[in-house]
Amino acid sequence: MDTTGETQVPLSDPDAKSMTTTPRMPKVVGYNVQTAVEAKHHLIVAHEVTTFGYDRDALSTMAIAARDAMGADKIEAIADKGYFKSEEIFACETAGITATVSKPLTSGAAARGRFDRADFVYVTNKDVYVCPAGEHLTYRSTSELDGKVQRLYYSSFCAGCMIKDKCTPSKERRLRRWEHEDVLERMQRRIDDDPSKLALRSMTVEHPYGTIKAWMGNTHFKMRRLKNLATEMALHVLAYNITRVMNIIGVPTLIQAMRAYLGSCQLHTGPNHHHRLTGRQIRPNAGPKRSKPTTSRKSIRKPQTPAANDSPHSIRTFETFTSCRIQDDRAVCLEFFLLDI
Repeated sequence: MDTTGETQVPLSDPDAKSMTTTPRMPKVVGYNVQTAVEAKHHLIVAHEVTTFGYDRDALSTMAIAARDAMGADKIEAIADKGYFKSEEIFACETAGITATVSKPLTSGAAARGRFDRADFVYVTNKDVYVCPAGEHLTYRSTSELDGKVQRLYYSSFCAGCMIKDKCTPSKERRLRRWEHEDVLERMQRRIDDDPSKLALRSMTVEHPYGTIKAWMGNTHFKMRRLKNLATEMALHVLAYNITRVMNIIGVPTLIQAMRAYLGSCQLHTGPNHHHRLTGRQIRPNAGPKRSKPTTSRKSIRKPQTPAANDSPHSIRTFETFTSCRIQDDRAVCLEFFLLDI
């Protein structure tokens, strides 16, 4: 551990890490699976298996992945308070994604009977905070704290305030304002205007988790090591999405959509390497040698002897498109037709 810098060494799985625990699930050593689920049909449009024991660094990454997978110009990403991080919310807004994340109550002022930060109102055109006593906390200085540029505000009249004991035990009440605090304020106004959005999150994203965990059983993942476990999760997502689409549009319509799409799209399996799909054939273009695609079922037969006009790499039969590309610790599958229905 001294040479590698690791702070944890799990004995059963070297890639697993200790997760953030709760009284309901204490001392969990495992993996953190992130998913992005669209709200209309509850399809998983993006997922990632990570070893981070918390969610707060995953918001912008998963939101951008979901937007790209859906081919949408704008989306709204709704998450619970475990994803609240100022920098991540700002990254979403920079990427054109509207983030809605409930803010955790980390201050103990209210619990001690004192005014909370939310009791102070910021006046934009005057660049001041108004305290519960009606005094103005004015701008004093700018500094960098925890990697963020913050402005300091306080009042010179705190010493003679009649309700100072309900505000602060210090000489004066000081507030710090992040340079992009307006992003967080706009988000809070959206939540105040429509609190039902937070309930929509639980009704949307918890559905796939509940279904997949029921399939997995008590032991959840069967594999060990991050690469293998990422493949296992990709197959669970594939099975879940196929089941959802069959329930939504029916098996005949699903098969028809798959055939129609396969006749007019390209399957990209890596830089400079494309599988051009035409009808019932799959013809790889020239490119550097990559790992072979694997399938969740035996749907691709062994290549037959190529005809005279065929590429030496042609696969003559392509029965059903249930294949997954296993590369870079993830499987890319199903999005070709699911997102266009």
